[in-house]
Amino acid sequence: MITSWQQEASDLTGAGGELARTRRVSEAMATKLERTIRREITIDGEPYTVAISPDGLRLTKKRFRSGVEMSWKAIWTKGDHRDEPPVEAERG
Repeated sequence: MITSWQQEASDLTGAGGELARTRRVSEAMATKLERTIRREITIDGEPYTVAISPDGLRLTKKRFRSGVEMSWKAIWTKGDHRDEPPVEAERG
C-alpha cells in the first residue's frame, strides 16, 4: 500500500531517483519581510550599510548613526508616474 506522502515523493523524483529541482511557478513565493536585514555596500570606496525593514529602507555611512531613510509608501508614491504625461524619447 502506497501512502500519500510516498506518492508525492515518487512524483517528485526523476528517472534517476533524484528530486526535481524546479517548482511550478504557482508554488514559488517570496519570503515575508518580518525583521530588519542589514547589508554592507561600497559607494565610491566608502563603506555604507543598507537596512531593509518592514517599514522601509535606510542607507547610512558606516560608523555613523544618521543617514537617508525612506518608507515603502514614499518609495511607491515617488515612483508612481501614472498621472503624468508620457515622456517621449529624444531622437538624435
